[in-house]
Amino acid sequence: MGDDVISKIASLLREMLPDEAAEIVLEGEADEGYSSASFAVRRPDGTEFGLGPDDYPEQADEISALLIRLWEADDAGDGDPWHEITVTVGREGEPEVTFTPVEPETEEIIESLAVVLRDVLPDDAVKIVLDGELDEDWSSHDLTMYRADGTSYHIDWDDAPESLDDIADYLIDLWESTTEDGDDPWYGITMTVRRDDTFEVNFSYEPLVRPRD
Repeated sequence: MGDDVISKIASLLREMLPDEAAEIVLEGEADEGYSSASFAVRRPDGTEFGLGPDDYPEQADEISALLIRLWEADDAGDGDPWHEITVTVGREGEPEVTFTPVEPETEEIIESLAVVLRDVLPDDAVKIVLDGELDEDWSSHDLTMYRADGTSYHIDWDDAPESLDDIADYLIDLWESTTEDGDDPWYGITMTVRRDDTFEVNFSYEPLVRPRD
């Protein structure tokens, strides 16, 4: 099963590969019920640029689901347990795949943040989406609720539960944990938590453009 899932991921990555690029790299994480993915594209001259999940939403969503399937298969005994994966795909040839463990602290922070968001999901919503931005001395975040019919609304912060006051601290802890692990610093995060307790995380590695005061 693992090889089939990786082949599907590689096929989706090739669909995302721009004409001017030589290869695309997926940096992913997965655990029980959640996954995250970021994408970097390399040109023939060695320069890189990032792709966000909004650039190819269908492929990004399917890759996130496949990462969870791959993790579940390996966790059930079909392969060695892992938490991080790197998949490099060129225009031809087999994909290069590397599995590595993730520091428990990072995993625990993500799971704690998911619990906070799940606990405040209103009865009329099927999922909640956190959009956050962060660097060393500035951060912002917002929450959007989505109903089953596709309509959405933003949270009223004047009426928000006190537990949401901890989101900024969780984001700072997560940023510090991932950078201490040796990962590249990220600047944006999108976290989706659903009513069925599944969730996914996507990081943006593009530098922030701060709003003017």
